[in-house]
Amino acid sequence: MLPITCVPSRYVARLLPHIQGSPLQLHSLFERSLNLFVGSRLLLTIQVASLGHSPFGVVVGETVWPALRRRLASAAEGDLSVMGRALLMGGHPLLTIPAAHGYDERFTPLPPQPNIFPARHLHQMLLEAKGDGQAGLATLLEGWSPGGQLRSVTAVEPWLVRAQPVLKTITAGDGPALVEAARRLIGLGPGLTPSGDDFVVGFVGALWLDGQTNMVRYLRRHLREHLWQATNVISAQYLRHALHGRFSSPLRSLLEAMIQGEPDSRQLMAALRGVMAVGSSSGWDSLMGVLAGLYWREQERRGS
Repeated sequence: MLPITCVPSRYVARLLPHIQGSPLQLHSLFERSLNLFVGSRLLLTIQVASLGHSPFGVVVGETVWPALRRRLASAAEGDLSVMGRALLMGGHPLLTIPAAHGYDERFTPLPPQPNIFPARHLHQMLLEAKGDGQAGLATLLEGWSPGGQLRSVTAVEPWLVRAQPVLKTITAGDGPALVEAARRLIGLGPGLTPSGDDFVVGFVGALWLDGQTNMVRYLRRHLREHLWQATNVISAQYLRHALHGRFSSPLRSLLEAMIQGEPDSRQLMAALRGVMAVGSSSGWDSLMGVLAGLYWREQERRGS
């Protein structure tokens, strides 16, 4: 059954010529996905199709995944490398990465629009969908007023106490203030991708939604080194890719649904639920970031 053919993101397809002969190392192994280290700052994710698409990954079929996972889990140091369009193990092709037919992980924004999607609509949808036991930053949702101002909410976890002052001011900040807010949030909270990181990814997604490319470039310039010092390498990958307009498929589908002038409510709710299902709280943390980004956009419009 080997080698196995996968479906890569276009980013991975473009990356291959630059990592020829590079040794790869197993970084982390999960039930339905794994990460391979390429150098000190690059990760390649291999995951099953049911998890969606990673901006820096490839997708394989459910039936071939168990055998592929077992083989990669047994790889010794120096066993894995890239040659041509194949991932080799012990010099033998294990995974073929085609150049064509990759999935597009990029979100293409429209130029800034007067009305794409009102923050209050997303706010109401999140309030209606939120359960009593919701974890992460979603526990602060009820404290957010319809105008985007966060009122103090009693929080037991220390990281949530530290997050609240940042979230109270983020919707009205200029470029330097947003950089400072992001620096304080990145690495904050629990999870493989900390809650603060997921929030920043969602916030950046809202900026792309409205074509705020100048602000995204500003954030990218001032955060690109901080990412690697403040959080783990997996989370830093998602942040780095978000700052370049590349997102995992659930969040990208939501942004695409929201960018329509008259979004279909069923399509929008399906996209929302797709994001909510990500991780124990990661999806909701990202949605809180999207909401804050929409409120920031509206404050920016009123001030201009």
